[in-house]
Amino acid sequence: MIPEQIYGVWAPENSPWAAWVSPVVFPSLHVTSSTDELATDPAAAEICRAEPFSKTAFVLDLPGATSVATGIAMVRHGYRPVPVFSGAPGPTRLDPGERTTVDGIPERHSLQGGVSFCVVDMSPLVKAMQQATATLLQSQVPSEAPPVFLLDSLRLFGHRPPTPSLFDNRWMVFPQDFPSALFLRSRGIERVVLVQENHLEPQDDLKHVLRRWQDAGIEVRAVKHLSVHGSQTILVARPWRFKALWHRALAIWGLRRNSAGGFGSIIPEPSSGGGFG
Repeated sequence: MIPEQIYGVWAPENSPWAAWVSPVVFPSLHVTSSTDELATDPAAAEICRAEPFSKTAFVLDLPGATSVATGIAMVRHGYRPVPVFSGAPGPTRLDPGERTTVDGIPERHSLQGGVSFCVVDMSPLVKAMQQATATLLQSQVPSEAPPVFLLDSLRLFGHRPPTPSLFDNRWMVFPQDFPSALFLRSRGIERVVLVQENHLEPQDDLKHVLRRWQDAGIEVRAVKHLSVHGSQTILVARPWRFKALWHRALAIWGLRRNSAGGFGSIIPEPSSGGGFG
């Protein structure tokens, strides 16, 4: 399957959530008949069992591959996974035997047989998306299925510090990346459950989304990923620069936009200065 076909699997025309499937990661995806299906996350069953189904949407803010595995496992419980990944996976070094390090941190092999030298190593996420496509293709997800939005919790800080010559693909979310509370309500959604690894407090960029929903009457709940207990209602604090017209421009200061969309570009080497002599 080519990237356009894979995108169509995740964003079918009959899905009301297709408009919020971010296209940034899909050019890096390739699915063949030999692609294994993704081993799904058993925690998804517990998460779904503890929540009322018909009026609930989810936001999974987990490490990329875990987010995909949990989201695809929720398909069997009647949910539609909606990937919102706005960071480009980035280029790779092509020597599969190369074992260099950056700042003492070992680099990881990418899917293409090279070595990732990105601030956010998205190779596990890309592999999970490819495998999840095979699973999703075999699933009969109803067009009215509620959404489970997939995020990468490492998007803001990455796996290693940004330094010259690395591909800086850190990214963040904005309210425009999600449907409005009005749209959620039009599809019968009255509550949103945030799933994170070890805490209930949302990340700063996500607060701008959740607070808008909360102010519009959508109940916001949170739960830890491996918790055996159900979610609990949280009050999302009003974030800094909330609804400020210049919030987006200032928020992406220091992030690197990608010419093909989303975020990601090489950090240039600093100028050595010099002069005449």
